[in-house]
Order: sequence, then C-alpha cells, then structure tokens
Amino acid sequence: MFVQGSSRDLVTTSFLEGDDSGSEGYRTTLRRRRAEERRKALEAEDLDEHGQPISQLKHKTSSRQNTVPPLITDMVLSAPNGLPFPRTQAGSPPPLIKLEVMRDFQHIQYTIVQRAATFQVPSHLIFMRNPDTSGPFVHREAGDICVANSGLHALRTTSQENQDVLDYENFLVTTIVELERLPIANHDPIALERTQALSSAVLEISRLEAIKEFEWNKQRAMLSVGTYSDTHCHTSDGPKPTVDTGNHFVHTFYSWEPAILAPHIAVLVMSLLFNIPRRASRVLISGLRDTMRLTASMAVQRGAILDVEALLRKIPRDPRTIISRFRIDPVTRSYVCCPSCFALYIDKPLPAICTHQATPSSNMCNTKLWRRREIRGRSYDVPVRTYLHQEMMAWLGRLLSRPGLEEKMDIAYLGSSSSDGAMHDIWDAPALHTIVDPVSKEREFIIPPPQTNPSLSPEARYVFTLALDGFNPFQNKEAKQTVTTTAIYMSCLNLPPHLRFLPENLYLVGIIPGPHKPSLEEINHALKPLVDELVVFYDSGVLYTRTAKYARGRHVRGALGPLVADLPAARQTAGFASISAKLFCSCCYLELDDIENIDQATWRKRSGEKHKKHANMWKAAQTQKDRDKIFKKYGVRWSELHRLSYWNPVYFTVVDSMHNHYLGLLKDHCRTIWGMNVKLEDNDNAFAGQGSTIRVVPEPSESAMADGWRRLQERDNLFECSKAVLWHLCTRLSLRRPKLNKKYLVKELLAWRSKQSHEAVSKEVAAATAASRPTKEAIRHAVLGQSTLASIQADMARTILPSWINPAPKDIGSKQRGKLSADQWRTACTIHFPITLIRLWGGEADKQDMLHNFLSLVSAVEVAGMLVISKEHIKVHQKAIHSYVKTLKALHKEAVIKPNHHLAFHIASDFLPNFGPLHPIRAFHTERHNFMLQTINTNMKFANVQALLQDNQVREATAELIATYEDVHYEDRRGTRIREAFIQNNRDVEITGRNNNILSPDILGRLVRFLNCEAGEETYVNIRDGIRSPGHVQVTDDMSICSHVALRGVSYKSDGMSPRDSNIIFRRSSDLPSEAGRIKMMFRHSRSHGKSHIEEIFLVVERLVELTRNDVKYDPYRRFDWVGGRLCYDRSDPDVMIIRPRHIVSHFARTSMTVPGISTGCIHILPLDRMLHFSEQLENEAAK
Repeated sequence: MFVQGSSRDLVTTSFLEGDDSGSEGYRTTLRRRRAEERRKALEAEDLDEHGQPISQLKHKTSSRQNTVPPLITDMVLSAPNGLPFPRTQAGSPPPLIKLEVMRDFQHIQYTIVQRAATFQVPSHLIFMRNPDTSGPFVHREAGDICVANSGLHALRTTSQENQDVLDYENFLVTTIVELERLPIANHDPIALERTQALSSAVLEISRLEAIKEFEWNKQRAMLSVGTYSDTHCHTSDGPKPTVDTGNHFVHTFYSWEPAILAPHIAVLVMSLLFNIPRRASRVLISGLRDTMRLTASMAVQRGAILDVEALLRKIPRDPRTIISRFRIDPVTRSYVCCPSCFALYIDKPLPAICTHQATPSSNMCNTKLWRRREIRGRSYDVPVRTYLHQEMMAWLGRLLSRPGLEEKMDIAYLGSSSSDGAMHDIWDAPALHTIVDPVSKEREFIIPPPQTNPSLSPEARYVFTLALDGFNPFQNKEAKQTVTTTAIYMSCLNLPPHLRFLPENLYLVGIIPGPHKPSLEEINHALKPLVDELVVFYDSGVLYTRTAKYARGRHVRGALGPLVADLPAARQTAGFASISAKLFCSCCYLELDDIENIDQATWRKRSGEKHKKHANMWKAAQTQKDRDKIFKKYGVRWSELHRLSYWNPVYFTVVDSMHNHYLGLLKDHCRTIWGMNVKLEDNDNAFAGQGSTIRVVPEPSESAMADGWRRLQERDNLFECSKAVLWHLCTRLSLRRPKLNKKYLVKELLAWRSKQSHEAVSKEVAAATAASRPTKEAIRHAVLGQSTLASIQADMARTILPSWINPAPKDIGSKQRGKLSADQWRTACTIHFPITLIRLWGGEADKQDMLHNFLSLVSAVEVAGMLVISKEHIKVHQKAIHSYVKTLKALHKEAVIKPNHHLAFHIASDFLPNFGPLHPIRAFHTERHNFMLQTINTNMKFANVQALLQDNQVREATAELIATYEDVHYEDRRGTRIREAFIQNNRDVEITGRNNNILSPDILGRLVRFLNCEAGEETYVNIRDGIRSPGHVQVTDDMSICSHVALRGVSYKSDGMSPRDSNIIFRRSSDLPSEAGRIKMMFRHSRSHGKSHIEEIFLVVERLVELTRNDVKYDPYRRFDWVGGRLCYDRSDPDVMIIRPRHIVSHFARTSMTVPGISTGCIHILPLDRMLHFSEQLENEAAK
C-alpha cells in the first residue's frame, strides 16, 4: 500500500519490499543518483527545494503535499556499480531493470490516481484578476500546461483558500516534467507505461483547469446557464450549493492490472451481493491467491518476466480491506434517533434524553437516547437507535457521473411523441406539467430554460417520486415476529422506464429503525432532512463541478412528483386522515357513511391549497386538544412535504394500484365476497356469496318481526326496532345489508318504502311473513369451495405459462398456503380463474351474473395495467369499474363497499388521465427492493456495487464473472412485478447464437418464398436450384441456431430449448388477425444483396389449427373477447411458417382441455400481453 510521507524518498512498499534484484549497495546508489537527478531537474526548471516554480509561485507549501513518486531513472542510466549498462536496444535497459522501471511508472500512475481520488475541491477560489471585469475564461495554450498556476486566471498564491489547488497542480506539473525528460525510446515497451502515467497527469491538469473555469464563471454569475438572464445565478439567500463530483471520475482501480482487479471484483460481488460470510470470503480469497500463484509460476517457467510475490501482495487476505478499496459507501449523515417518538438529533452537544415536544404545551418525551455497551473490556456510550440519511445531493452527483444516463434524462420531458395520442409513460400525461418553474411561474418546471450562452452547460431539470414501505428485516423467521422497519426510496422519473427502478439507479433515502413504525406525524422527523434538500434543489438548484456529459459541470434543479405508497403510509406521509376516518378519501370530501354513493358528479373534490391551509392551522395549534379538533373537522395534519411550495398533496398523493387492484379488489372479491376455502362446500346461490365470512344475525321473535313490518308499512320510527329486526327486514326484501348499523339499515328500508304503494307493501309483508324462517345457524359455504377449487387446480396443472410469469400456488385456497403476493393474485385472478370459471359457469344461467361481474373486475384491472394508455382505454376502464361496483351491490347484498372500491373510481377518473400508465406510480419496485434489503445485509452499498459493475474497465477485466452474475440475478423468471421495468427495454432484439448449421431443403425453400413475398417480386433464388442470373440473389443454406430471442425484455425460445417459452401469439401484418403457434426453430441467416451484407433472425413456427365455423359456437370463451381468450384444436398445421421476431406479439397461457360439443381435444389460448388484443377489439367495434 502506498504510504505518503514527508520525504521524496518514500516508496511503495508493495513494489520494492522483499525484492531480490539488488543489494544494499545498489539501493544506496539509487538514492544518491535520485538526489542528484532531482537537484539537476530543479535547477533546470527554475524550481525551489520543494519543487515549486520560482517564477510563478511565491508561497510556501508542505513537502508532503508536493511529494512526487520516486523514479528509478538511474536504472536506465547506470548499473549498481555506477558504470553504464550495456544496451540491448537503443535507449533500452536490460530485462531485469526494465521490470523495475515499469513498476516505477505503475507506481506513479497509482499515486496520481490516489491523489485524484482524495483531492477535495474548495468551496471558493481567489483569482489574481477580478472575474467580474476580466471577461470570459480563456483556456491556456497546450504549451503552457506544464507551467503551474500560469495564464490570465492564475490563483492568488497568498490566499489560504487556494492552497490545496496550488499544491496539487504543482505536484502534477512536477510529475509531468520528470516523466518527459526520461531518455526512453518511443518503440521501447516501457514507453507505453510512461505514456499512461503522462496521460493520467495531463487529465488531472485538465480537471483543475475545468475547476478554475467553473469557479470563474460562478463568480461572474454566469454558471447558472439556461436561466433567463445572466443575473439569475445567485438567489437572494446566497450562492447555490456546490457539490464536487470529480472523485467519481478517477478510481484507484483504474491503475490496477486486470489480474488484480478481477479477484477484487469477485470478492466484492460475493460478499455484498451474495452475502457470503466474512469467513467464507477469506477462503475464497485464499483460493484466488493460490490460482494466481500457480498461473504466474507457470508463466515464469515459460520465460515471462513476473514477480509473483509482488503480484500477490496486491491482493489482501481480509475481505474488508478489499471492499474498502472501492468507494461504494454512500455519503450519509448519522442521527441519534429517539426510540419512542423518532425525533432526530445531530447537532452537538447531543442530549442524554429526548427533548422533543409534540406541541408547545406538551411534555418532553424524556426517553433515554444512550446506553452503555462493553467492547473488549471497555465501556462506551452508544445511541439506542440511529438513523442514517443518505444525502440526495451526493447521490445525484454519483448518478450523473455514470456515462450515458444524462443523455436519456435530459430528453425525458419531450415524451414519446406518439402520433396516436396514447400515453406511453408519465411524461406523456399532464401531471408533471403542472409543476411550475421557480423563476417564472408562467413556465413549466420540467422544460429546461433557454440556453443564453452556448459555451456553457445547459441547466438540468429532474423530477422524482417518493415511496415509503415497511418490511420485516428478519423475514418473519421468528414466530409472531412483529418487527417493522420503514424504508424511504426515491427514483428519478427522467430515467427511461427500463432503467428507472433498477437497484443501481434507486435512491435509498434512509431506513427508519424498528421495531415499530412511526405513528401519525412522527414520520416527519425522517422526512425533514430530505425535504431540506428538496427545497434547495427547487429554489436555487445545485451546482455539480462535473458530470459524465459536461466536464465543466452543470446546474441542476429538482422537484418532487408523485408520492407512491400503500394507503396507510401515503396518508401518514401526506398528512391525510386514515381510511377509517369520517373523511376517508384523499381526493374528495365524500364521508364514510356515504361510501356506497358511486355517482361521481356528487363528490366534492379536495383542494391542495385548502389542505395546506388546514395543515398549517394544525401545526400552529398550541395544544394537542386544539390539534385534535382541527383534525376531526378537516381530516388533515401537518407534513414536512407541505414545505414544498409547488407540491400539491391532493394531486400527487397517488392511489397505488398494486395495493388497490391486486391486494385490494381482486383479493377482497375472492376471499371476502365469494369466499375461497378448499374445506368448504360450494355455494350455488349467487345471492348468498359471503362465503366463509357470512354474518349470522340471530332471528328475532315473531312479535318483534311483526312490529317491524308494521312500522315499515306505516313509516313509524323504524329506529325503535332492534338491529336484528332491521337486518332481517332487509334480508326478506332482498335489500343491501353490508353493515349491522341502524342508520344504514333504516335508510335502505325507507328508500324501498318510498318507491312502493301501500297495497304493494301489504303484499310484500304478507309474502315475507309467510316465508319460511331461516335457521339460526347458517351453513358455512364458499363460492370458490371444494369442488370449484379442485377444478381450478386441475386446470392449473394443465396450464403452461412462460418462465417470466410468477405462478399462483398449486394449493391455492388452502389454509396452509397463507397469504398470496400481489403477483400471485394477479396470475390467479386474470389467468387461472377465468380459464376455469368460464368453462364451468359459461353455460349456467344462475352463474352468468356472477361471472360477468367478476370479469368486469378482471377487465378493469387488466386495462389499468397496460403499458400504453389511450383515451379509449380509460373510457373502457371507467365503464368496467363502474359496472363492477354497481353489479356487485346488486348481486351480493351483504358485500361491504370498502375504501378500495371508492378509490378505484379515482384511479379511473383522476390518476389514469393525469398520470398515464400506472407502472411508474405503483409499488412493485419497493416490494422488490424491500426483499433485497431483507436478504442482502449491505445497507446502502448494494446500488453502488451494481453501478460499479457497469464501469467499462471493470467489465473488461471481469466479463465472464459479470455475465454469470447478471444471468443469475436478472434471470427471466422475474414475474409481473418487474414486467414494467423490462418489457419496455429499449433493445428491440437480443440474440444468443450457437453452432453453424445447414438449413433443411424444406426450410430453405420456405425462407426463399418468404423473402420474395416481402420483396413483392422474385428477387431471391434457392442456391440449391443452381440458378445464376443477373438481378437474382442466391440464398444459401448456411445458418446458426439461436438459443433465444429477447424482445422488450422477454425471452422467447424454441420448443426444444424451453416449451414454456415457445408458445406465442404472432401477427404477420397489421391487416391480418393474430395467430397462435409454437416456435420450432430460431436461426440467424446471412445473405448478400449487391454490395450489402444482410444478417437477420428468422423463426420457424407451427400454427395451431383454428376451430371450424361449426365448432366455434361451442367455444364459451370468445364472447368475453380478450379477457376470455379462445379455443383452438390441439393440433398444429403441418405447413410451418417463417416469421421475423418483430411479428411476435406475446406469449400465451396454454391449457389443454376437452369441450362438450367438440369431438377432438382443444387448447385454450389466453394472450399474456393484452394490449394488442384489446386494441383489435376496439378496432372491430369501431368498424361495426
């Protein structure tokens, strides 16, 4: 390891210690020769004894800061005895000395990288000239770069603020001078090492030049490029915060040999990503060292010049040392966190107890913040709880230092520019356009301001989402474990969808420690550090000294967009009441008692402005009692997010569709409304579908019921009746009775009575009284009971799904199965249940209403989950969700309309039109990352390790390791939770080829006919036909098999490779209907056309045979359009087809079955990308 001291003679012990190449006299000669050469160099360059240019620098600097790595220059000039070496080539030393010289150059480069990595840019520089009056920054000529602190923009040498820059620049200049004077022939192999060291030093000189330019322009009030005038750089509260990002562009490993870098990366990945214990990492390191020792020894035996032990000394035996060599630790602030109220403390002196007061009149918390801990026999005071906040400014600086991201982020606001008006992403929707510009309130924030100076970097405008989610850090490994920690995430919406939620691009703000969640307003303590930074990002912006795209730095502004969380977390974070409160909705003022009102025209909308007004009233209240009154009246409390002047809490507190649709509506319909239990008998009565949760209300006496009928007939104070009487009156009249609540039941009875004449009421009373009384103990049953679930499970066993679908459990409905994930509910309710229930209920009149009601819900959920949303889609979704809730109320009289049902209307009317496709604003990504936090104990390092693996130099040195890791970690069995992240991958086709082969005569002939059909003329001829004529192109039979083709992130494979991934829906042209088939072969084929060489991928597909017109009438699925799928015969057309990858639409779920009325076996086809099939339905309806 390089140890930097106060003398120029300090060397890198890892390069010289233990070397056998010379004696002590040899080392003495080296030191003497170095001193002499150093003295001559200083005299020649007019430098003082510390290496400072006397003509330019008049200040004194420390020898430590000016240390230049020692050079073994004498090895090129003389032997240990002082005599000249015999030259093997002109200017070339013998091999042994050449090895030492190469080591020296590597050491120089290593030292430069180390200095670059530790150099900190000062917050302010003082120039010799006044930037305000000296004009724009002028770069020095190339010949002046080796003169320290020269040019029109020289720094004041007497100012302390400039010392670090001046010392570093002098170190670099001195290094360059010494490197250039060495007498090494250009063709000598070691000249390459010198060139690399020179390049590193010159690159750093250029970086210092950029830093000076950055500071010069900032002081001239010009760096705020893209603002409306040159006077907008400084806000009224002072200059903008500056973040030095230079250290992200120079890594210590850039100077390492690949043989050293590869084992470092291997240990890093295994330790932090695969979470192997430290002891196991040490074993891995030992194995890698042994492998390198044996390999190097074999190379030496064959004549290679290698110092094996010096190589091994560069690989530490402790994995902690290896990890510390990579700058993967995020920039964080550590707070002492109160374990009771979650108040945070960072300013010293830190209190012994929590001094937080909820209100000015409240008592202090008084919880102890510290505890005694014994470590190696000594006692220490340590915090009971700590909270680590990752600084947003530093995180974004790291993100912007990665090549290729800014180009994508800077054009996000342009949207997809879709000609059909459909919304492909949130940028195509109105929501983000409502954020106003901080300077000109008439402009949109997301549109960068005009660039007034083309020589300066344009201002960046970025928008972020905020997400909160609780998880159990112990993965429920302990019985009755109730520990919960809360993770706070942010993601940059400017990133394209396929990159937006990847771990390396996610901002983990912090993890609120458990064992319980913050209650109510206590969440504000953790939000405050984040909001402090968000305020700065919007109001003044942040200056970054360098980004991957702009070496001279740029000004960045940011804003918060949607808040994405489940209902409890979203309400708590934004300051709304919970869903059990009187004002339960965050979008409107509908009261909980009126939740069954589905007439949206009567819902009074909330206002973000009023919400903040009432929240400020709550915050200003002096007592907890006053706060409770305000909360009870308005359903609002204070949130730190209200400090963001531009942020509308009503508009941007979105309803997460993952929890609402999958874990809400679908789950509730199956579990609660229908009942789903494999141990219960099936219920054939569509109007008694409360399943295992049926409410048993004791039957009142005959006299009590008679009194109830009388009061109903005469409208005589029904409130005098008991709840049981009112409930049974509603039951006899088939009225809704979801609540055992007098007010609700009386309202239903009076509404019925107001529509009836006196005579009609008398008849109803007589009929109801004569009816048989129900038993006091209801028989427990379920719509999805023993028989129906057995059919579902049998169909599931026959259903083939592609590998990327997260399957529902085989024992669904059993008590042992426990909870299902959102993915599993989606698969069960949108794939498996429709396949079975349409088959079972499609021909039963008494089940038709239940089936249509359920499929309305499936339709609504699937349309809302589409990756592209148009106005027509939104209308269909709105109609479907309204139909579902309306018929639900009519069919299931005891079904409770819950907040999820109400909020589903808001998704349809507010969030889909304003935010577009729901994939950017639902919580699937937080679920994935919570799982990572549970399984990978690396705190905030995980994302930085992922980003490190994208570095070009790392990938070159560890190509196979990274390829294997990505194959394991990002394998295609990812399920629908990350479907959104990968389905929009911008790589259209990705192929893996293997084996050169020959096409069969039949396939070759079909390929020729396919190409000619596309060309519209007989352009191509079969090489086997032997035709050679002008104007014709011969098609050869050479090809290579493709193992898979990836389209939009989904892998398609041949039947021989993976039957699950070979079932496809394809469409050969827009004017033809879609077809179903199976991929038999995928191959890559090349051909020449004139001077062009064309290489393409083709697929050989077997088509499934469609039903005849006579058999179509027995297909119960087709009348449900794309929700139900369709039947085909269980046989393939022998006439195979050639198609291209772009013709593939999606996979389909394949289920074999026998259908009454059809004499042969059938295959049910359910497309798994509903977009095209739904669009086909709309086209057909429009045509009609």
